[in-house]
Amino acid sequence: MHAAVLVDLMLSYRSAEAWKDVIRLVEAMPTPIRSQTLVRGHLGMALNRDERRAEAERVLEDLIKERGASPETCGILG
Repeated sequence: MHAAVLVDLMLSYRSAEAWKDVIRLVEAMPTPIRSQTLVRGHLGMALNRDERRAEAERVLEDLIKERGASPETCGILG
């Protein structure tokens, strides 16, 4: 499946606030897609909204270490 289709599906799940579906989809994505900044940020947000805060914190802190801080990532982490 094309990366754009997977990302669009993830964004659709996010819009529907289907956090478990976002998590399940991201975990099933091929590594090159799953490692994209956009996808990792949304995974962190979905984990947080699913009350899996320790996992969300780890995902977001790793993202900040690798890519640098962004207002969006820091906002989700905060």
